[in-house]
Amino acid sequence: MARLKGPLMSLQASGSLADTLVFADWKGIAYARSKVDPSNPNTAKQQTQRGYLKAAVTRFQDVNHSIGALGLAALNRAANYAASVMSGFNWYIKNQVDTAKAAASIHQMFNPVESNVTDAAFTVVLSTVASCTSIAMFYGTSPTAMLNLKQRTEGGTAGTTHTFTCTGLAATTTYYYKIISSEIGSSEVHGVGKLTTAA
Repeated sequence: MARLKGPLMSLQASGSLADTLVFADWKGIAYARSKVDPSNPNTAKQQTQRGYLKAAVTRFQDVNHSIGALGLAALNRAANYAASVMSGFNWYIKNQVDTAKAAASIHQMFNPVESNVTDAAFTVVLSTVASCTSIAMFYGTSPTAMLNLKQRTEGGTAGTTHTFTCTGLAATTTYYYKIISSEIGSSEVHGVGKLTTAA
C-alpha cells in the first residue's frame, strides 16, 4: 500500500483508476493500491453461511416482531461490553449466526418491557416468536458480573411470553440483566438491559 501526498496532482483522490488502481483514505492517510477482485467460489459452506446471515438480517428487520427501542438499547449495550468493537446490529447478527451454526432452535426474542419498578423489585416481560421451554434471566449490579439467576416463571411448559420478577433488591440501585435461551446449543441472548430501582 503506497502512502500518497497530493495524489493525481490533486489534494484528494478516491475510487479506481482504469480498473487497475484504487485510491482511498484510511484514518486520514491517503493511499493507493492495486485493484483486486475478490474470488467467489460460492461453495456449499459459503452458501450456508450466507443463508444464516440473510435469515438473521430478516429477523432483525421483522416489523411484526420488533426488537423495539428498549431491545435495541440492550443490543447496543451488549456490543459495548463485547471483546471486539461492533454495533448492536452486528452483535445481534453474530449471536444469531452462532446459534444457527450450533443447530439450535432460534426463538427470536423481541419486545422487552420493563414494569413494576419499585424500591425493591422490577419485572421484565419478553416475547419469543418460537415457543421456548428453557429461558432464564441473569441480573446484578455489574454489566459484566450478573450473578443472580431467575428462571422463567411460567414453569416447564413451552411459551412465547416470558415474565421475570426480581425481588429483594436495593433501592436507588442500577441493575443490569440479560435474558438467554438456555436450551442445549443455543447462544441466543436479548442483549444487556439496564434499569434503576426507585427510592
